[in-house]
Amino acid sequence: MHIRGVVREKPEEGEEEVKAEKVSDGVYVVHSDSGSEYTVFYNPRLRRFVCTCPDYVYRLRPCKHIYFLAKTLRGGVHADT
Repeated sequence: MHIRGVVREKPEEGEEEVKAEKVSDGVYVVHSDSGSEYTVFYNPRLRRFVCTCPDYVYRLRPCKHIYFLAKTLRGGVHADT
């Protein structure tokens, strides 16, 4: 399954297209226009996301990749199957 959507970092900076690909159950690779690629893991039993991006690793708080994927899994972003 391929997922596409837009993440707004800051309105004045514009929009960045983000794509996610489901690799296996609970594992997604998130790609952005800037060429960045991070892996997001989701544990449905614990309802917990983990991302490999520096923002998440440093702060241990949800990052834009997690917000994008959470919104997508709730049906708020277009998903190509």
